[in-house]
Amino acid sequence: MISLNKTKVQVISEALGAKPDKNAGFNDLVLKGKRGEYDITLTVFKPFFPFGVGYMISFGNEENQESDVDSDTSQSLKLTVTPRFAKGLMSIFGRLFLFESKGLPVQDGKFESRFITTYNEKELMQAYFNAPGVKKTIWDLSMKQEFNELVINSEMGIYLYQPQSFNYLAVEKCEQTFDAMQILCDSLQEVFYE
Repeated sequence: MISLNKTKVQVISEALGAKPDKNAGFNDLVLKGKRGEYDITLTVFKPFFPFGVGYMISFGNEENQESDVDSDTSQSLKLTVTPRFAKGLMSIFGRLFLFESKGLPVQDGKFESRFITTYNEKELMQAYFNAPGVKKTIWDLSMKQEFNELVINSEMGIYLYQPQSFNYLAVEKCEQTFDAMQILCDSLQEVFYE
């Protein structure tokens, strides 16, 4: 059985300013810390292939988590972005033969050709996607940090799953992933809470 690289745990903990959580549950490692005003969590189920790493950045302030508005009338964005398996001409065949979902439209053909997007409210998604830097940051996350799934929730925060196993994860890649997620979280705060 391959175990956690203890040196890697220490280096990433120091780089993120996070500490191992003693209550990791079924996970081999959970690192928790703060980045600005946000709570961050790095989750490692198993540190070897084929298991990846989960990143979570959530709102640390209570005003965003507690709402005085009736839950039936309040609106929140739930958006999921996954990179397409097939690209270019192959994506047409993939969708034609139902190997891959078409996804919901985001009014950007280039983005739709690269990602499958699902959301609960079109108006909220448009407001968020049209915020400065959101589409570019998601695109950069996909190209540089290579995520499998990005989940954005305006009430909770952002979750990202990266297929890179923990024992082979570069510290810079981990830091850059949280940097990009913080940009997305800042845009989420601006659109929904300011």
